[in-house]
Amino acid sequence: PQITVTSGPSNNDIVKNSEVSFTWEGNQGGMLYQYKFGSYTSPWAEEKEATLDYLDEGAHNFTVQSKYTTGDTSEVVSVDFEVDAVEGPALLFYPRRHITTVGNILTFQIITEEVQNVTGIEFAITFNPNLVQINSVLKGQFLTDAGQSIFHSEYDNEVGLLSVIAGVLGSDQSITGTGDLVSIQIELLSQGSATLAFDGSQVFKDLNNNVITIQDAIDGLVQIE
Repeated sequence: PQITVTSGPSNNDIVKNSEVSFTWEGNQGGMLYQYKFGSYTSPWAEEKEATLDYLDEGAHNFTVQSKYTTGDTSEVVSVDFEVDAVEGPALLFYPRRHITTVGNILTFQIITEEVQNVTGIEFAITFNPNLVQINSVLKGQFLTDAGQSIFHSEYDNEVGLLSVIAGVLGSDQSITGTGDLVSIQIELLSQGSATLAFDGSQVFKDLNNNVITIQDAIDGLVQIE
């Protein structure tokens, strides 16, 4: 058996979107196909397409394989590609989406993306307290590595609000680049789809206390099954 990827990112492509689609064809009718992406492996089926959404920034690998009804399988076709959908300076959740079950505890990171000479950061996040609750909020490694810093967070699981104030101390200290600013541990209370959303108040400040325009703020999503 043989398989050919007919559309989608090519090997080593840089994709400027957080959603991509692949299609493929086998060398004869009635074949079955299976694809793998991240930790997900699809069942063998006749479908010849897959849409991947909520893709995180960075490197990804997609593979697909075909087989005859006799059980003979083709070689695995592998595509490496990179997602660069967010232009900084920005704030975003990593991962963009969790898919999990009620009762689990999971972690989101808040990432500062492509920032330059940032000394102060403030933001607030809203969430549905009927679906999720916050268990802890910790300073991320990016802020720790910057040297002496301040970090203050408050969250209210009754109303569904988290606020964070962070900054680096010292007249010549600042944050530049991309890294994890905050780690948020949440517990899943009920089935549904919960968005952890920036409320629009987010702000970056530079060494002179001037506002740095934030180009994008990417929310986080939890699908609770």
